[in-house]
Amino acid sequence: MSQFICINGDILPDTAPVTGVYNRSFNFGDGLCEEMRTRGNRIIFWDDHWNNIQKAMSILKLNTCLLPHKNEFEAAVSRLIHRNKLLKSSKLRLVIFRKAGFSCTDILDSIEYAITAQPIESSIFTLSPKGVLVNINTDFAKNLSPISGIRTTSEVRNVLALIKAKDSGAGDSLFLNSKNNLVEATNSNLFIVKDNTLITPPLSDGCFDGVMRKKIIEIAVENRIKTVSHQSIGPASLYNASEILLANSTVGVQWVMGYRNRRYFNKTAKKLTELLNYKANLLS
Repeated sequence: MSQFICINGDILPDTAPVTGVYNRSFNFGDGLCEEMRTRGNRIIFWDDHWNNIQKAMSILKLNTCLLPHKNEFEAAVSRLIHRNKLLKSSKLRLVIFRKAGFSCTDILDSIEYAITAQPIESSIFTLSPKGVLVNINTDFAKNLSPISGIRTTSEVRNVLALIKAKDSGAGDSLFLNSKNNLVEATNSNLFIVKDNTLITPPLSDGCFDGVMRKKIIEIAVENRIKTVSHQSIGPASLYNASEILLANSTVGVQWVMGYRNRRYFNKTAKKLTELLNYKANLLS
């Protein structure tokens, strides 16, 4: 079925030629991406996503003054949602990139953006009855740098890790940083439950500073779930954990069923999913 996309505020067929071979995101990974979820035409946790977008732009030296007003983005998303008839729920992917130049050194102080939307079956966050198997990817350590906490359009490391995971029978892969600490999965933040404590790697370890990471921590604190977000997680912790959770803005919470011969529960994952729906005003 034909779909529509948004390019710089214009709604166009997804078959339209919307970029050229000199696109800097295509050539150099010179851009950022932010994935979001909608219900109707409302972007869930939009204020937090907007802050993340501005922060990422500043880190990548993209001129935030050239960014359309927040309300303009909301209006563009609303037009896109209605044009694609995705009024139940959808997954949005926003890509912001520097305007095309002929070479890597041809840097222009101008930006463009693209938004795509795909349907999501449920209008609320749901926990899959089947957990995912994970492995640890040892091919690509995540280096600590100023861009560690943001999503850029250069994600080949994640793609290769996911391919390798699926080839081995796993559903996702966990990354280590250069200090041999676990940081995240290919497209999700990482949480473990150990001794009735919810633990997630600190941002100083290089993990993605995602909106869902913030929200899960907020929800846990508000509901008196003991939470630690300043403690590194070593690979050995996977054997001592009672639960492993993955979280991102479009899926919500996903529970890990197993790592190697270790199997896990999903009690906390169920509780957090319910609380997340209330936090996002998806349940009353």
